[in-house]
Amino acid sequence: MDIISEILEIDRLAEEQLENARNKRLKLLDESKKQAASIKEQAEKEIGDYRQNAEETSKKETEDKDRELKAEEERKLKEFDELYEKNHTLWEKEILDAVLER
Repeated sequence: MDIISEILEIDRLAEEQLENARNKRLKLLDESKKQAASIKEQAEKEIGDYRQNAEETSKKETEDKDRELKAEEERKLKEFDELYEKNHTLWEKEILDAVLER
């Protein structure tokens, strides 16, 4: 082979390598975009799951606290009713005596 043929062959091989490198770059870029989209999708799913779990936990805690408060309210009302039943006659008499003494 003469020098020109060798230079042309080297140039052709260099062009092939450059084209292969470009193709590999495009393939890697495409794979990177797909991975990024997959990571984003997974992160959004995890965030959604976490948010849903937090909302459910918060709702359950709120409902539990509401039940506790209602039970406490009922207990106190019952105590007040018992106190009233026990003492209302005495209180009525004391009030009546106080009014009549004036």
